[in-house]
Amino acid sequence: MRRTTLICLIALVAPQICEGQSQLAVELDAGEFSELQDRINDKREIRVRTARGQFTLSDPTLVQGGTLYYGLPNQEGRDAMSLADVTEIQVQGSAAGKGAVIGGAVFGGLNLLLGVVILATDDSDWYDYDAGQVVVGTVAGAAVGALLGAAIASPFKKWKTVYRSQNRAQHPTITMVPRPEGGLAVAASVPF
Repeated sequence: MRRTTLICLIALVAPQICEGQSQLAVELDAGEFSELQDRINDKREIRVRTARGQFTLSDPTLVQGGTLYYGLPNQEGRDAMSLADVTEIQVQGSAAGKGAVIGGAVFGGLNLLLGVVILATDDSDWYDYDAGQVVVGTVAGAAVGALLGAAIASPFKKWKTVYRSQNRAQHPTITMVPRPEGGLAVAASVPF
C-alpha cells in the first residue's frame, strides 16, 4: 500500500520538478549561472527569499543543476533546496562605497561653501583668494571626506541582491532534491 502511495505521489510531483528545472534553465545561461556561483559559494551567509518566506543560510554552495546546499561545511548532513524555488538571493557586503560617497559629498560641499563665502566677503588686500583655489579646496575636501567616509562605514554591512527570479511561481509547487548522503529532500511552496 505504501509503495503505491509513493508512486502516485511521485507521479503527481514529477511535472512540478521538471517545470521548476525548466524555469531555471530559461532564466540563467551558463555564464550567468557561473557568476552566481562565484558570488554565492565564497560567502559565509546569504539571505534567500522563497514562497515560504525569507531565510538566512550559512555556508551556502550552489552546484550545477541548480541545487543550493547549506548548513555544515562538509557535504554530510547538509540541507538543500532547488534554485527554482528561490525568488531572491542577497549577499552581505561592506557599506564603504556608500560612506565614501556621503563623506566626499559632505566635505566637498562644505569646502565649496566655505570657499564661496570667503570669495564673496574678502575685502582685504593682504591675501588674494581666487576661484582656482576654491576648486582645489573643494576637490581636496571631497577626497579627504571620501577617505574618512569609507573608513567610518567599512565595518557596517549591507545586503545586496545578486539574484531575482523572473519566473516567480504563481501556483503551488513541490520540489524533490537529491541529498548528498542519499535520499531526497522534499519542499513545498504555496505562493500567496
